[in-house]
Amino acid sequence: MTQTALPDPLCIHLGCNETKILNWVNVDARPTVATDLVHDCSNLSPFPAASAAAIFSHAFFEHLTMRGRAELLADVWRVLRPDGFVYFCGLPDFEVVARS
Repeated sequence: MTQTALPDPLCIHLGCNETKILNWVNVDARPTVATDLVHDCSNLSPFPAASAAAIFSHAFFEHLTMRGRAELLADVWRVLRPDGFVYFCGLPDFEVVARS
């Protein structure tokens, strides 16, 4: 996926698995019926800084190591527009993740 092919507004569905969200870039580490971009979901390197209006993930974040979580969150901060939002849900123990 090249920068010129990115939709506007850019909305990223990270770790999509088999769930496709229309008009979003559905990213997964493996090709599925929903995947638009096959990429290691632990980073957002294909996306330019301050380009995403929204980043969504369900039941993916807990699969990362502690260090991997911190690195992904730093990348989310890099990619998210100032007026954008991030929503990670489906965390098995959110309180523990938040404290870390």
